[in-house]
Amino acid sequence: MEHGVANGVTYFNVYNEPYLPIYRPDDPVFIILQQDMTPQEKQQNPYLPIIQVFRIANNIRREIEAKNPGINIKLGFSNSSGHWPNGLCVEQNQKVITALAQENLVDYLNVHSGVYDIYTILNTPEKDIVDLFKAYQVERADGKKVEVVIGEFLISLEKIRHLLPQEQLKLQFMAAEKFVRAIIRAGVTKIHFWGMIDSTTEGLNSHPFDQNLNPKLFYYAILTSLFLTNKYPTYLIILQKAFYHIKKRRG
Repeated sequence: MEHGVANGVTYFNVYNEPYLPIYRPDDPVFIILQQDMTPQEKQQNPYLPIIQVFRIANNIRREIEAKNPGINIKLGFSNSSGHWPNGLCVEQNQKVITALAQENLVDYLNVHSGVYDIYTILNTPEKDIVDLFKAYQVERADGKKVEVVIGEFLISLEKIRHLLPQEQLKLQFMAAEKFVRAIIRAGVTKIHFWGMIDSTTEGLNSHPFDQNLNPKLFYYAILTSLFLTNKYPTYLIILQKAFYHIKKRRG
């Protein structure tokens, strides 16, 4: 954390994608931290290991902030599969964030939003997505609300490979416009992409720019969403910087 702060980083994910014991019983942190827990404690508070990690992180935060006046470090919990109402970890996200908020231990929830089944977004009412992300913004004991950010955002075309390329890109545009518009309406403050450029790695054709560094319909869907939500000036500078660096690489 000290190294990050020294290089201008102020947002830190304390616990990343545990998936929680109900889905992933082999999580190493849970195994270690639960060794000293009684069966009653495990039953009463299954999220205690995460809380313990955040307590340690908050102690470290206070020490670093004391050495660096004016620095405001944000600590977050990140999980995946919680970006649509029936997502695998929605209930767990809400319970973990609520437990952490009761002790003012968490500042933000990072919802990893890899859309691998495009129909989950296309078939979900926009209001339901808005309500979900608003529900994540729980109030902490000190009255502040937990900030919600999007991480690892991509929209995969894997489920629609049978369609013509233009049809695939059209559906990707529709899903991106709907999702980005919904999360902005819900008050999401930051959107981080899994990648900006399509490549042969994970997330092929799932990003705003193609392999030749040309902006895709995905990119223009984001711009459309920003216009429709009156957030264009706020977010545009980020997209402009990304486009500038991509154009620079392209020469």
